[in-house]
Amino acid sequence: MAAAVVFQPESATARLPNVAVRQTGAIRLERGRSVLPIDHNKHQGEYGEALVRVLATAAGLMVAKPEPDYDGIDFFLRYPGARGTPYRPQIDVQVKSTRSPEGSATHWRYRLEAKHFNQLAGVYEDVPRFLILVIVPPDLAGYTAVDEHNLRLHHAGYWVSLHDHEPNWEIPVSQKVGVDIPKVNLLTVESLLGLMVRPGVQVGSS
Repeated sequence: MAAAVVFQPESATARLPNVAVRQTGAIRLERGRSVLPIDHNKHQGEYGEALVRVLATAAGLMVAKPEPDYDGIDFFLRYPGARGTPYRPQIDVQVKSTRSPEGSATHWRYRLEAKHFNQLAGVYEDVPRFLILVIVPPDLAGYTAVDEHNLRLHHAGYWVSLHDHEPNWEIPVSQKVGVDIPKVNLLTVESLLGLMVRPGVQVGSS
């Protein structure tokens, strides 16, 4: 006679893996000796975009990601407007992030690839374009802090317009162009909504 097999389900606690976020940029899911590494740079970029999306959503804006990406724009942000209202402003944003910020007391300094610089520089009559730089902690463990009252995202985003810069199509696309982003241009719900308002036009006007 075959031996009886008794199945004993794991407890809820036993089913949860041990999770450790290490400063090396890997999220470690431990079940025995299994480890799931994460690409730190890609994770950082996705987190930077997520931070911008959270603020845009909190501002009540419509958020769309262009697919495929032909011109370096990460998000279309659009004010939905009221039904029947012709004025529905939109901005295009390119999101970059860094865990090793450089700059002065008044500005962040970011070295942007010439290709991306040219995609943002100059005057766009139809849809304004902005660069958003997200400053993130050096390690993954510092990205968020959660308790029963708050979800905090670290650290912050800053915006700049390059409409007063001329594109330079002669330099190699991979060459870096220094861009100064004012620290006073903190990305908030209020500042995002301010970027949506075009001069001489009021929301709700015909």
